[in-house]
Amino acid sequence: MWKIIIPVLVLFSLSYEIEGKTIFKHIGDYVASSIINDIHKTNKQIDKQAANSNS
Repeated sequence: MWKIIIPVLVLFSLSYEIEGKTIFKHIGDYVASSIINDIHKTNKQIDKQAANSNS
């Protein structure tokens, strides 16, 4: 009985580990892309302000 259960538990925990890492990777990618978008937005606003102050 235990010879069957232990490999199943090991496989389940491995697949869970992989799933968890991919979920965290997606969250990390989303956070990184939103931070990059914010930086681009603020850079555009700074460029606009600089252009307005120069004219």
